Amino acid sequence: MVNSTVTSKPKPSHNASYDSCPSQTTEEQHEPSGYDGTLLWDAHLQGLMFSATSFGSFLILVPAGILADKFSARIIAFIGVSLAGLATYALPFIAQHFTYGFIGLRFIIGGSLGMIIPALASIASRWFVPDERATLSAIYTSGAQISGIFLGLVAPYLCSLKEIGGWVSVYYLCAFLALVWGFLWLVFASNYAEKNRSISDGEKLYITNNVIPRKGRKSGIFPWKSAFTSLPFISILVVRVTGLIQHQILQYYAATFIRDVLHTDIYRNGLFIALPHLTDLIPKMLFSTLADLLKRRKITGYTASVRLFQSIGCFGSACCFAGLVFLADCNRVIPAVALLGLSGVFASFVSPGANTSALSIAPMYTGTIHSIDMLIGFLLASGSVYLTGIVIHKGFIIPSFTAIASRWFVPNERSTLNAIHTSGVQLSGVFLGLVTPPLCSLKELGGWASVYYLCSTLTITWAVLWLCFSSNFPDQHRSISDDEINYISENMIVKKGQKKGIFPWRAAFMSTPFLAVLLARTTLVTQHQIMTFYTTSFIRDVLKSDLKSNGLFTTLPYIASFIAKIGVSGFADHLKQRKVLSYNTSTRLFQTTGNFGIALCFAILAVVADCNHVFLSVSLLVLQAAFTTFVSPGMHTSALSIAPLHAGGLHSVSMFIANLVSSAAPTFVGSILVHVIV
Repeated sequence: MVNSTVTSKPKPSHNASYDSCPSQTTEEQHEPSGYDGTLLWDAHLQGLMFSATSFGSFLILVPAGILADKFSARIIAFIGVSLAGLATYALPFIAQHFTYGFIGLRFIIGGSLGMIIPALASIASRWFVPDERATLSAIYTSGAQISGIFLGLVAPYLCSLKEIGGWVSVYYLCAFLALVWGFLWLVFASNYAEKNRSISDGEKLYITNNVIPRKGRKSGIFPWKSAFTSLPFISILVVRVTGLIQHQILQYYAATFIRDVLHTDIYRNGLFIALPHLTDLIPKMLFSTLADLLKRRKITGYTASVRLFQSIGCFGSACCFAGLVFLADCNRVIPAVALLGLSGVFASFVSPGANTSALSIAPMYTGTIHSIDMLIGFLLASGSVYLTGIVIHKGFIIPSFTAIASRWFVPNERSTLNAIHTSGVQLSGVFLGLVTPPLCSLKELGGWASVYYLCSTLTITWAVLWLCFSSNFPDQHRSISDDEINYISENMIVKKGQKKGIFPWRAAFMSTPFLAVLLARTTLVTQHQIMTFYTTSFIRDVLKSDLKSNGLFTTLPYIASFIAKIGVSGFADHLKQRKVLSYNTSTRLFQTTGNFGIALCFAILAVVADCNHVFLSVSLLVLQAAFTTFVSPGMHTSALSIAPLHAGGLHSVSMFIANLVSSAAPTFVGSILVHVIV
């Protein structure tokens, strides 16, 4: 739907990067252009609505694909379309009276899509002969482009016709078309060519002689191991993930991009949204037909054909989006729209590429393969922005540090050394908390942009120094004495040249110490996510502090954490060296103390925090940061000790799961804040 929800009225802000195209975010500015929505949905709530469709698909895709291969794909597709139509019909009423019911219906629609897509793919593998597969695949998937063009052109006008309900009529139209299509599908469609009443005997014979799946032939149990060790399947999976990420971004944000960056009215918005679908539809038919022609003429083989067309599509799409980054603004609308249209052209190459390949590699399991691809693709596409941030920030650095630490830190000094090597987090927090506010206020240095330049300079400098002075093992290092090398080597399990073998997945997830580390890390990362995203907002909106005080108060927990980390970790190692505590008792004691201390601080903070208790609130923030440092002689030390040969792998696995679970924390907190504010 093109029309916008009711827009907020924030205070105007100024940024030199956007002076040539000033922001148009207020209701008064949007209404003349046709953006006069009536639903008070903020960006967070809209994000939940977008995600609900994907989550519905997640749960249904794989079961639907397996059922489509084994039973009637025709009936499964009909049920999916009917559910989608009925849910769409109910959406307008629910949207105006029950916001979270709207999210629930979006979830149901996502589940129905999860039934339709693999069912259609399963039927396609039973109907499309190899020499015509690219063309027929293009035709049967062209509904996405036709609907995109139709709604892009029709929806803006329906939204403006208040006498027939405005935006509500868009949903009723879509629901009506879905139910009509479902009825026609049930009457005329069939699972196999030989069961269809509308084609000739010659056509039936031609199809059945040239396809592998036939009526009565059992597909058996899906070969999971063979699939995930198959290079063609993995290639299709990678292509589909990248394609879905592109599709998600365009589907959810194209209208916003055209409205807020290109500054167009609602009618041109609809036209520009329809353009990529139009440029996808026509080339899809042409290039798919060309691909099949080249195969029939023996100019390209089946494998060479899918590789060639898919490669052209991927590189072309990448170039278009790269061009949009540099060109798109309200002064260059035509180049920006041209690149959007061209991206649609290159997107069409997926039809003679990955889509044709997916129908060919295992025809008996096409529905299941398609559903698995789509499941993984939707999962990664839905969280692409967040997960990309995690990979860039933590994906390589932290596991690598952990692996090196397990080769350098002897058991009796492990807590202290771990505290020192992880103290960069606190040092950077202190530094940026003190430096960022003054830099942001220095407009002659570029304001906020100078903060990024400073961070990038420090990172590159650190990387050069790291490359010059670090080593994987002590005996490779040029700057320490032989005595130090001998001391470390004699007290370590991990030694140079020692083979670690394959990562023990089953043993890891059956290990109580690893599960304890995983649980502790998940709670820690969740706490860290909330503090990272909301501490500044909490100090500004609850404690009512100005920018400079905000920077100071944000810095204080890092200072407390840095000092306490070194002190507590040194104390833990001292107790172990004196035999007062064993290794296991030490990690358990300090981790438990930290967890209960953090919980107590947050519980008190929830009761006392307001602008009249600033000192007490900041003191509790500082104290919880001090308790957070108990993780260093606790869980962090344990993680380095339980399997030193696989320390990097264990850290990566636990961080991945912790980040995946904690990724919901900002959304959850955001939803609470929205309701509290409202």
